[in-house]
Amino acid sequence: MCQLTIVTTAGRPDDVTMKLAQFACNELGLPFEPRKKRSVAKMSELLNANIIVAGKNRFEYYPKDVKNPFFFHPGTAAFRLKRIANGGIDPFSRGM
Repeated sequence: MCQLTIVTTAGRPDDVTMKLAQFACNELGLPFEPRKKRSVAKMSELLNANIIVAGKNRFEYYPKDVKNPFFFHPGTAAFRLKRIANGGIDPFSRGM
């Protein structure tokens, strides 16, 4: 079972996505992993980790071995991601 969750940026990071990634790391107490032109799937496989991707308009959560991410609006992402990272369930996605 995968226990590690890391934060990275969208494929082409800029100042905005780097700041959002740092915010997620600080709020959730998670490590940052540079993208280095790797796909999310490759990073997840290599690091045996769930991945949170900080993009310009939203955060995406990729549980290990799942192709489609959960999407979060930045206005509610921090507390929802923290709940998931701590092993909790996001009530919004319960029916999925």
